[in-house]
Amino acid sequence: MKIAYLTTLYPEYAEKFYRQHPNLRKASHKEQKAALNYDHFTFGDGYQIALKNAGSSFETFFLNATILQTAWANEKIGPNKQSLEKIALAQIKEFKPDVLWFDDHHYNLLDTLRKEIPSIRLVMGYSGSAMFKNANYKNFDLVISCAQEVVDYLNSQNIKAVQLHHGFNPDILSRINKITNDQKHLYDIIFIGQLLLNKDFHLNRHEILSALVKSSNITIFTTNSGINPLDLAKILRNQALGKTGISLREISFKLQDYFTIKRSCRPPIFALEAYKTIQQSKITFNIHADSSPRFASNARLFEITGAGSCLLTDWKKNINDLFVDGKECVTYRNTNELLDKLKWLLNDTRALHEIALAGQKKTLELHTFTRRAEDLLKIISNNIK
Repeated sequence: MKIAYLTTLYPEYAEKFYRQHPNLRKASHKEQKAALNYDHFTFGDGYQIALKNAGSSFETFFLNATILQTAWANEKIGPNKQSLEKIALAQIKEFKPDVLWFDDHHYNLLDTLRKEIPSIRLVMGYSGSAMFKNANYKNFDLVISCAQEVVDYLNSQNIKAVQLHHGFNPDILSRINKITNDQKHLYDIIFIGQLLLNKDFHLNRHEILSALVKSSNITIFTTNSGINPLDLAKILRNQALGKTGISLREISFKLQDYFTIKRSCRPPIFALEAYKTIQQSKITFNIHADSSPRFASNARLFEITGAGSCLLTDWKKNINDLFVDGKECVTYRNTNELLDKLKWLLNDTRALHEIALAGQKKTLELHTFTRRAEDLLKIISNNIK
């Protein structure tokens, strides 16, 4: 079984990655790809390794990675300038996949891939918990989502969807141990993630993080740490005019939360740098997007526990299916409970350490890419033509 996964890199991550590895700008496509896989942004080489061990092939193609894609085109096609879409088409044609996992919204490219690559027998789409309004999920034979809320909704719309949790690659531990310099517990509590002021994204997250900033020494790593307040006001004003249904009263509260949160914000971190920082934190805070009100599903659940930090996360109805609350993670249902449990963990070092170790053990046993690859192959076998 050959699976092609087409996706994109966060522009902030791609820029930072090549800034930190300037020699890669002129390296071969193979060298660049290996370095990106090793750094482990999103899936990294997790599925690639796990599926190879299961007798299948998995290749990731980063549609918007200009430096990487141009290197491939120069080597395979020649120095004639090609569009990124044409390069991706040529790459996937060469790979001849049985399955195309299309995690993007360039539907003209999807149509072309279907028409020009006869080996493709199944096209899978992807959605996180927040469904993008411009996404046409009917373009896919099947949609995979980490969030049960999305799966339930799509199935109700007669769009076939299945749930697949994120996973952790145990190889990450040896990679980050090489660069941590034994700096344990550098932070009491951290949060790593986005802070989008949009309906169905992170409105509740702003409120909760504001309370944490006021009551703890939390460090927040986010792409939004450098937003100009005037730009933020314009964004919120536009949203109040009907794009997301945020009222003017809500805007005033969100602006207050923003200025509170900003003093604890740091520039974003990604991939191995993020895993290293999680490992260096006693507690790592997690909160789902507003679009996941019922089910625990985000990647941080497994990133935090896998790296060995104590997971402090919002309570969801399925949390005990993933981690035993109070033994392998700690949950909260409201702000007061969150602050109480944070205080307890910081004061009870033994309990914090035991929960972190138990959470990591559970992830390394049940939530690895090896396990997820087994689930993915079952999903494919049940749906491929």
